[in-house]
Amino acid sequence: MSFSAIRWTAVTATACVLSMAPVPLAAQSKVAVSIGGLRIVGPGIGESGSEQRPFNESTGTTIVLLVKAPKGTGIVDLDNDGSVIDTISDDKGTNLLEDASFGSFPEVVKDGSAGLIELKLGARPGAGASSVAAEGSLNVTTGTGTRPVKAANVALIEGKAFKVGTIPFTVGKVDASDDSMSVTFNLPRGSLKTIKAMKFLDAKGGEIENDRVGSGYFNETGELDYRLKTTSKTVTVSCEVWQGLKSDKVPFKVTAGLGL
Repeated sequence: MSFSAIRWTAVTATACVLSMAPVPLAAQSKVAVSIGGLRIVGPGIGESGSEQRPFNESTGTTIVLLVKAPKGTGIVDLDNDGSVIDTISDDKGTNLLEDASFGSFPEVVKDGSAGLIELKLGARPGAGASSVAAEGSLNVTTGTGTRPVKAANVALIEGKAFKVGTIPFTVGKVDASDDSMSVTFNLPRGSLKTIKAMKFLDAKGGEIENDRVGSGYFNETGELDYRLKTTSKTVTVSCEVWQGLKSDKVPFKVTAGLGL
């Protein structure tokens, strides 16, 4: 489904045709916020009213905000914890702010040009409503570009500490197979978002085929999990690290029309 699509869950058999016109907030020289999607989910059915649920989602409303970086910059982080929802209501005056929150896992595309963050509401628009409006601010960190940094001759041995530029790493769990190995790299949680890309080079400087199979954090320790197509126990670790980091409170004011 495209960013401009809307999914609507009706609790009757009446078919609805929906339309939505994104409303960008900022000029192209600033971070821009618009509507990326809208989902409204009615009650479930069956045992306890939840045996089967539309879209397999809980009853309520989800608004997806599309965040675009200005030219020459990239989005490094969308901080859901540091973002604020001021008001959400429909055009009939129904207050939808109760039980409203940002989704826990905002997504940013690989090149940093755009990202998505969800507004999750426990309520739905009132009967006869034709639009939903939301206002607030997003805590957005942007960077002005990246710089390549490397650490040569890194031994893929559990407990090995090394630095890529100023970022400290520790090799975690290592599992080797006949033609590849899975490696966990531990680093400070705050450094996870500053790394745009990470790759691995062999002794001749050739790039080693790899897949990032997972990432996450626990308390202040971040984790990156990779599968490397190599049996070598020594590699060069190369990272593209965001530079010129800047965090801003970006206000948003968006309206999603339901077009009933």
